[in-house]
This record gives sequence, C-alpha cells and structure tokens, in this order.
Amino acid sequence: MRRAILLVFDFSLLVLFAGCVDDGGDDVSFDEVDLVGKWLLDNTQEYWRYDSNHYGETWDESDSVREGEGTKYSWSLDGDDLEVVLTGEMGQVVPYDYKVLALTATSMRLKDEDYGNEKTYHKI
Repeated sequence: MRRAILLVFDFSLLVLFAGCVDDGGDDVSFDEVDLVGKWLLDNTQEYWRYDSNHYGETWDESDSVREGEGTKYSWSLDGDDLEVVLTGEMGQVVPYDYKVLALTATSMRLKDEDYGNEKTYHKI
C-alpha cells in the first residue's frame, strides 16, 4: 500500500513539474506600441520607421537615401513574431520574418528567421 501511495505521489510531482517546463511555445508577447517609431540599426545608417497604421518605411543614408525616399512596407506583430513585407519599386513584395528577442520603448533585438542573424536597433 505504501508503495502505491509513493508511486501516485511521484507521478503527481512529475505532472506538476512537467507543467512548469518551458516548451518553447509562443507565450512571449510584445506590445506593438513599443515598436511604433523610428529605429536605427546599430553601427549603420539604416533606418526603419514603424507607423501605428501597420505601415512603414526603411532607408539607408549611407546609400544617399533619405526618409521619404525609402522602401515602403507593411508590418504585423503577433506575440514575438514580426512580419515585415517590403514593396519594391516595381510592386514586388518581399516578406521577412523575425523573432522579437527583446523590445522596449528604446531598444529592439530581432532574429532573422531565415538566416538566424541577430540585429539590434535603438529608437531615435
């Protein structure tokens, strides 16, 4: 009888601790209000402006491209998944998928889902 009680107790502990293990699910969520604004990619002159209407623009001043002359895009944030869909000059669409690793009102760290590159941005 004592052995049966110990087995039930051990099983209960196993179930309890299994519920506490992080399964890597999408339970991380970031506030898109923090994303809205103008961001500068660290150590570059590459800017990304995320507008509250889920559109934006990117430009690189090292290529003599200024704000208002850049590439337009749409964006969506779902939990920690950021999708950016750029629209080229000829109307072509180029989607990019990022995992948001960190997002505050002043800094952001993204991981490119296709290439695994991490990028750090600061809001200006």
